[in-house]
Amino acid sequence: MNSKKLALAALIILSATLIYAPLTHATTDWNLTVTASSSGYSSTTTFGISSTAISGFDESNDLVVPPAPPQGVYSYLYESGNPSSPVNLQGLSQDIQPDSGTTWLWTLYVENVGQSGSLTLSWSTSVPASTLTLTPSGGSQINMLTQGTHTFTANTGTLYSFTVDASETSTSPSPTAAEGSGSEGGSGGSSGSGFSSSPSPTPTSTLQPTSSTPSHPWWMFWYGWKLPSFSIGSFSVGGSSIVDVSVKIAVFVMAVAAVLLAVAVILRRRK
Repeated sequence: MNSKKLALAALIILSATLIYAPLTHATTDWNLTVTASSSGYSSTTTFGISSTAISGFDESNDLVVPPAPPQGVYSYLYESGNPSSPVNLQGLSQDIQPDSGTTWLWTLYVENVGQSGSLTLSWSTSVPASTLTLTPSGGSQINMLTQGTHTFTANTGTLYSFTVDASETSTSPSPTAAEGSGSEGGSGGSSGSGFSSSPSPTPTSTLQPTSSTPSHPWWMFWYGWKLPSFSIGSFSVGGSSIVDVSVKIAVFVMAVAAVLLAVAVILRRRK
């Protein structure tokens, strides 16, 4: 193989790498913090997606919510699929999900502890998601990309539930709910009670997080296989499916091959 053929091969591989690389990470990593505030008290929760996140509780990206205060605002994200013992990992102040798939779901709980009154949820509308909605239990969807606050009356001893849906599809969200028309999600939560395996007021069966890995025919069972987190420099495959990992490895190998071929061309010309 002469130097011209080597150079052409290197150029083809490098071009394929540059074209193929964006496909390995079609989803942009992002996170969003929701602040729940009432009567001078506040509580924050953070959710989002990341290429380094793994399914289930992820020590690198998820944070367990601290105990409820004696008075103030208490909020957390509920993940029923996480273990509840010996350490309860179901209530989180930060919940980052894997970026595989096209839809994600979080369950948010908010409580006014030892006080009643107006409670406001606020967030930034600058999120790189196609759709992002907040739905109060029994209420209407709120478009979180166009509306940055939601205010409702929160009575002490009542746990209010919300679902947050995000997607990378072009589906249009439902019409937004009117500001300040929050729906109160039932009663029965005890003040400062934190979370349980069956949180009130909405049954957990309607609040299960959706799988971030798309469903496939049985003969493609390996699509759901996961690998442990590891990284080499900026090359990370933490929690990705084997399919995602193989694509990243392919791009990495093509880039290395392009460099080696370029070096071979240079050395051959010097001879």
